Amino acid sequence: METTNCSQIREALIRRLNEEIAVTTVMNQCVFSLPLKCLDERPTDVFVEKMLGDSYRVHDAGITTSHLFAQGIHVTGHKADLFEEVAKRLGVGYLAGTFEVSCKEAEIQDAIMAVGQCSALATFEVASHKPVFEEDPIKIRVHRSLVQWKPEYVKQIGRNVPVKGRRARHSFDFVSFPEEADRTNTVALQILAPSHSPQAQAERYGFLVLDTEQLPPYDTWKRFAIITKVELWGNRPLSLVRDLSEETVTLLSGEEDKVEAIVPQVMENLSKAA
Repeated sequence: METTNCSQIREALIRRLNEEIAVTTVMNQCVFSLPLKCLDERPTDVFVEKMLGDSYRVHDAGITTSHLFAQGIHVTGHKADLFEEVAKRLGVGYLAGTFEVSCKEAEIQDAIMAVGQCSALATFEVASHKPVFEEDPIKIRVHRSLVQWKPEYVKQIGRNVPVKGRRARHSFDFVSFPEEADRTNTVALQILAPSHSPQAQAERYGFLVLDTEQLPPYDTWKRFAIITKVELWGNRPLSLVRDLSEETVTLLSGEEDKVEAIVPQVMENLSKAA
């Protein structure tokens, strides 16, 4: 192949990579969306967090492990050992369900690529695994309460509603769509469990909100977050979720049954709020 053709392909590839790499800011962290396709059909997101001095923490916020878990793929001890080995070979650690590495500013680019590779490689089991979806009991309760609450001015209550942000695709657990959008509000409800990491869940929710913020029609939606097992959450992730929601309800472990009495009133208030 002629040298000129190779150069042209290289330049075209650089342009494509430049167009595909996106960055968003979430709670003083940079979230980079990389053009590395994961086998679970989501973009590869890498978080960069400034630490003390010239140090940075680069990680995936536990999103990879959370997505695998959501598809019925449990990270057993054997899988965790495998992830640790993959991470080690790429100069990264796998700790508490999160791919992460600490580095200096001059090493950030290599760290981002390494964590992104780990995130993409960790989804290899999706190719041979048949997902097993089990309805979360809290979701059953919330859905039941929404069906019972549904007033005449609500046209439809959607489940697992996909939304397309500027950088990635996301979804809300439930969305109530009004008959007349100019008179009552659309309300998007998200259920957040601590999972492997409350901070990872909060950051993932933050990415969803900021990626769709000021983007029609989502810019008019009222956000309602239900946080379960709140005793396992710290102040920082809780504050992030509360700052990005019009209404937040917190439940202690064992209080899931209370949600059916709480949801209707909150939905009513948010739907009719000016």
